[in-house]
Amino acid sequence: MTITAAQILAAAPRAHPEIVAGIVDHADAVFTKYGLITSNRVLGFLSTALEESGGFTALTECLCYSAERAHEVFPRKFPTAESAAPYALQPEKFANFVYGGRMGNVGPDDGWRFRGQGLIQITGHDNFASLAKKTGLPLLDTPAMVTASDHMLECSVALFVEYPDILSYCDDGDWHAVWALVGSGRANGPIINLANHDAALAALLRAGIGAIGPATSSGYAIGTSGWAQERLLAAGFDPQGVDGSWGGASRKALREFEAAKGLTVDAGILGPETIGALAKVA
Repeated sequence: MTITAAQILAAAPRAHPEIVAGIVDHADAVFTKYGLITSNRVLGFLSTALEESGGFTALTECLCYSAERAHEVFPRKFPTAESAAPYALQPEKFANFVYGGRMGNVGPDDGWRFRGQGLIQITGHDNFASLAKKTGLPLLDTPAMVTASDHMLECSVALFVEYPDILSYCDDGDWHAVWALVGSGRANGPIINLANHDAALAALLRAGIGAIGPATSSGYAIGTSGWAQERLLAAGFDPQGVDGSWGGASRKALREFEAAKGLTVDAGILGPETIGALAKVA
């Protein structure tokens, strides 16, 4: 699937030029290689990456936490702000303490070397080792390669598709499960910064990237299911409720709308062309 620089910048106006180039220059080959062959799968990956990278502006985890913030984000490691004080504003020391001894990190500096990096914040020796084997890149010797323009997209996509059933969740448009898997390792786990994920999804849809299907994220931003239901109802195609839940009645109303407008009828999935037509409904 072709992604253009204009689309990326429309979704993320502050995106770093090297990150934009790293995505655009390699999207067709990488997405095809790893099975991101539908717009929903591309949208699942890019919505995750857009949020994890701060709008495509940063590829390395910032660990310069205050004691108070460290306690909030890592309460198991820092049960009180006082316990975090010795590590506050010292990112290397912080990383080795927080990430040391887990995720395959056994060396004294592994927590720092294998801190979150890349478009989806690849973290831990084991993930870097798995990606090194999968991509053939010497990532254990040079972890920062996952942030290089020529490799950033492949490394993050290669890890993304390894999460259990994540492509099925993308196919179903179950974005909450996608984001939870990447963030917590569980489809029903917590989603850190849910509002930012929802905003990333809406921004990509406004830019004409991806499609949206059933069980999409909550809210009524342009391109989301609740927004589509409102537009369908206004156009005279009743989705049997405006509640953000994309069920059979919503898909039927969408197919009828597409047929009436001469659009491609695509199994009740809301794609960029249909979003544009719905946006014109008075």
